[in-house]
Amino acid sequence: MIDYNIGWDNFWIKLIDSLKGEKKKEWLSIQNENEVNYHSIDANLINDKIVVEVGCGIGRIAKGIAKGIALKCKKYYGFDISLFAINKAKEICPKNAIFNIIDIEKYKKTLKEKVDTFISKEAFIHIGEQLIEEYLIFANNILKKNGKIWVNFYYNPNKNIGEAGIVSKKVIQTQGLVVIFTEKEIRDLLKRCNFVITFLCYKNERYIVKAKKLK
Repeated sequence: MIDYNIGWDNFWIKLIDSLKGEKKKEWLSIQNENEVNYHSIDANLINDKIVVEVGCGIGRIAKGIAKGIALKCKKYYGFDISLFAINKAKEICPKNAIFNIIDIEKYKKTLKEKVDTFISKEAFIHIGEQLIEEYLIFANNILKKNGKIWVNFYYNPNKNIGEAGIVSKKVIQTQGLVVIFTEKEIRDLLKRCNFVITFLCYKNERYIVKAKKLK
């Protein structure tokens, strides 16, 4: 298994190096409104909210919601395991977006501000269930009363359900494991972490889940 810090730095470096012309401009320009549309940002979770994103990458979501291209959050915190990605996000995103290397134990103590929304669009697809549970407990602790989460889980019925699998050689070489969750496993996991699901759908081999913190 790859070293995640080095592995994800390498992933982003190679990906950005591979981008050409308009595609590179699209990914690295703060002005790109298509990024907001591509990620199907939910205005109810973003507008006038304090938002935390785990697995922010180079800031593809952050540059839309922090800049206010289509939506406008009150404040944005982005966390990622890749230092390269964090530094790139700081370059292309506005100043009201705050980025840091993810360190749950540190931010349990230092992130004093309660937040409205916790997002993880891709990170949960590549980490194990135990670590996901830690992130969800962390989310529950930092969310305000009735705070909400928006997270994605990977599922492919042709894989061994409930086990770590791979989508392709390309994925395993660059991004590590792709962890598979059934709908039941997702519901059980969120229940353990004190969330109630408000929306769940399956699209493009992913479960898209929105949930609310229980009182």
